[in-house]
Amino acid sequence: ATDVLEAWQPLGRIPAAIEEVVLFRKHVILGRILRFQGKFEESLLNLEKSKNLADSCHNLIFDEDRCDLMCNLADTLRELERPANAEHCLRAEIARQNQVCRPNLLKLALAECLFAQGRYTEVEALCSEVESKPNLLKMEKMRLAITRAKVFHIKSEWERAFQLWTEALHAVDQFTRTKGHTTRTILLSICDILRRQGQHELELKSRDQLTTLEQLAGTGGSLYWIAGLRHWLDHMQTPNRPRI
Repeated sequence: ATDVLEAWQPLGRIPAAIEEVVLFRKHVILGRILRFQGKFEESLLNLEKSKNLADSCHNLIFDEDRCDLMCNLADTLRELERPANAEHCLRAEIARQNQVCRPNLLKLALAECLFAQGRYTEVEALCSEVESKPNLLKMEKMRLAITRAKVFHIKSEWERAFQLWTEALHAVDQFTRTKGHTTRTILLSICDILRRQGQHELELKSRDQLTTLEQLAGTGGSLYWIAGLRHWLDHMQTPNRPRI
């Protein structure tokens, strides 16, 4: 797929309007694929090309597509350990988009960037705002549950964290691909809570579920599907880890 996308070029030196639309989508898709592959610098280059194109083409309207673009851009910056830069981009886009589309995913991407900066009160406020919206999409439900679960987990509010990780697990099951690493990380988080609560039998059952997952499906899927989750996994697997 990447070879086909990279090979496509406009016919002339100055792209026609329809070619500019194709170029925009080309670089968004390439940026997403490269992020899933862990090629974050290359991903960023492609996403910035799309952003520059959308910013300069005043005769074309990219409002809904810009939401997809900016979420991917922010997620890539998060993976590059640049959450403050991602926050700046997202706040500008949310202010621009509020009047034209539903910015829930933008706000959830922002919540992850704030989480990376340790600004948990702001994360909770953003998540509560998104949670209050009707008819959330399945991606919105999943990212919301994961982000809130992480906040309660680091605050050692085990019952609430357990409930939210369980919600996240159900939300992830709505997706058919790319979810192996995500499911594994959620199950490890649940096991950590059960261990801390001294519920060893339930912990063993969850670990059996984890083993079955790895035997049947491996840990397939992209490690980088949900931005910030690999950082959480590293945190979970660090002995005597500090609270983050």
